[in-house]
Amino acid sequence: MLKSYFITAWRNLMRNKTFSFINLLGLSLGMVCSLLILLWVRDERQMDNFHKNAPYLYDVYERVFSEGKLETARWTPGRLASELKRSIPEIRYSSGFDGQQPALFEAGNKIMNMNGSYADSDFF
Repeated sequence: MLKSYFITAWRNLMRNKTFSFINLLGLSLGMVCSLLILLWVRDERQMDNFHKNAPYLYDVYERVFSEGKLETARWTPGRLASELKRSIPEIRYSSGFDGQQPALFEAGNKIMNMNGSYADSDFF
């Protein structure tokens, strides 16, 4: 019985090749997009889950209106972390973080320009 279903399906695919190709292409693209969205949502939900205090971790985003556009970014003004800690008593630790920016480093008499990240002392 199942074999006859496959034979009938194969015959219909071969008889209407153009429509079969369009339908299979649409099905494939839909499945790939669904899989990518699933992977993206899974990654977003697992952010900071490695940390034992994960429910208490927050990111601060800055929204800037410039030239009629709304831009959102994770970077914030330099002293914001210490000011938030000082003004809101519920905050125990706060740290600014700047990732992968070119910076000038000096070690002994050698000065070099390297990419690096830096954070406040409360980061860890």
